[in-house]
Amino acid sequence: MATLRHCIALRGNRIHGLPHLWSSLTSPAPVTAGSPASSSPPRSNNVETVLKLLSPLLAIAAFVWGIYTYRDTSGQQLNRQRAEAERTAETRRIEATRPYLDKQLALYTEVTVGMSWQRRGAPTRGSAEF
Repeated sequence: MATLRHCIALRGNRIHGLPHLWSSLTSPAPVTAGSPASSSPPRSNNVETVLKLLSPLLAIAAFVWGIYTYRDTSGQQLNRQRAEAERTAETRRIEATRPYLDKQLALYTEVTVGMSWQRRGAPTRGSAEF
């Protein structure tokens, strides 16, 4: 209220000092000796400074996050491609050796049957063993 009284006293009795009341409230308060407010910057400047620094920091953080997610996703995709290539290579190897494996199975079956006949004797035409 000291500021309001000061404003009214300085400007006289122009409508009881009300026209100049708003201008005196928005202007900075007079500085007195030893005032703690004069030694520290106003709080609004701190907020503005933080906001000015926060925008570039958030932009940098978003950029770094984008790089991280790109590298992580590309690494996962590369691992999937390698696993798929290994499965495909194994399948092709088995398909390539299939004719050989079929002939080997037929030969082993023939040898096994021949050895069993030799051991038991050749089946006769009327027997039900064949």
